[in-house]
Parts: sequence; C-alpha cells; structure tokens
Amino acid sequence: MTPLMQTKLLRVLQDQAFERVGGSETIRTDARIIAATNRNLEDAIKEGEFRRDLYYRLNVFTIELPALRDRGEDIDLLVQHFIAKYARELNKEVLDVAPAALELLRNYPWPGNVRELQSVIKHAILQATGPIIVPAFLPAMLQGPLRSGTQLLGQNTTGGLDFKELTRAQLSKGSHDIHRELVNIAEREIFTEVLKHTDNNLTEAANRLGITRTTLRAKLKLLGIQVERSVTIAQPISPDN
Repeated sequence: MTPLMQTKLLRVLQDQAFERVGGSETIRTDARIIAATNRNLEDAIKEGEFRRDLYYRLNVFTIELPALRDRGEDIDLLVQHFIAKYARELNKEVLDVAPAALELLRNYPWPGNVRELQSVIKHAILQATGPIIVPAFLPAMLQGPLRSGTQLLGQNTTGGLDFKELTRAQLSKGSHDIHRELVNIAEREIFTEVLKHTDNNLTEAANRLGITRTTLRAKLKLLGIQVERSVTIAQPISPDN
C-alpha cells in the first residue's frame, strides 16, 4: 500500500468511519480486518515503507503460516483435493497419483506455494493417459535428473514406479480395464525415454523400439505425447559466394 492508503486505512481502524470518494457523509462501520502479507513488516517499518502505528493496529493477533515446502504433510491432502477437483472439471478419469510422482511433489520446494501445486496437478491431469498420475505427466521442472528406465518401469527400487502396487490400487478401485491402463502408462514411459535418447528423431526411435515409424506416430497420438523438433534455417547463399 502507498503511504496515503496506509493513512486512510489507519483512520478506518481507529475511528471506524470513512467517507465515500466524492462524498461528504461520514459512514460508520464495524468490521473485523484480516490482513495477509508475505513480507517482513518489521523490516518494512525500519526501511520507512510501512507505518509503525498501522502495524500495531493490525498486529493484534498473528498467525504464522509456513510456506508449503515447510509443511510437506499437507501436500498429500492437497494433491488428492486438486485431483478430484480437476478430474471432474476436465472430465478426465484420473483417480490417484503414483508413489514415484508423489515423491517428486513432496521434494519440490514450491516457490509458488499452493497456487503452483494447483497448476501442476491441473497440468498433470491434462497430460494423463490413464487413471494414475505418473512422473512423466508432471512438468519437467519437478522431475530433475532423469531416472533410469528400469526405475521408471517399475522395478522394486526406492522411488520407482511399482506396477504391482499400481495393479493393486486399480483392483481396489474396481477398475475393469487394468491391462489397458497399465500398458498405456508403461508405453508412455518407454516412448518418452526413447525419444529423449534419440533427440525426438522418429525414424531412429522407431528403429530402437522395433516398430515402424507409422506405428510409432499412431502410438504417440494415442498416448498424447507431443514431439517437438528444433528446426535450423540455413542462411541463403549469396550469389557472390
């Protein structure tokens, strides 16, 4: 707030009265004020950016809310809440998050706090090709260094994608299409890693996968995997060269 706005707010708090812009009638009010900030107001007072008297008027009772990175136990609950919310809004049958993906969410520092988590889960649901959010569906910024293919494909290693666990989860949810759902998850992981290794060269990727280029393109479309290729435009050759 500007110094002028701080003065006006202080008057409302002290006198419980104000005038409308352009008006002359004093209006009485009885309101409870809740103020929130992500700045250190005591430092702002020292720097002359915040009124000391307004600070003491507001600072009757303070609730310190730690950043999301400092309350990791809340992440699980918020993830489930946002999955239910956006799966319904986006009409996607996404029900849960894989342990490996949840581990990435827990370890991320969340500079944007809950709003950033909300955006990430919405992104993951849009990317999802099955009922479970796996690491490949999360934004690249959360994934950090790439894990090895054996970990991603569900070896029983710490933090890996465990298909036995995913199968049990789908059984408990009453799914009747478990084979297709888990095959889609596996294929997405396989194709994503091969494409990264071949720098998104479809011909080379198809050769490494042992399938035709046409089959690969059809699979990528089915799984919702977008392939971005960098294009270099050569400089025109001058007639003088």
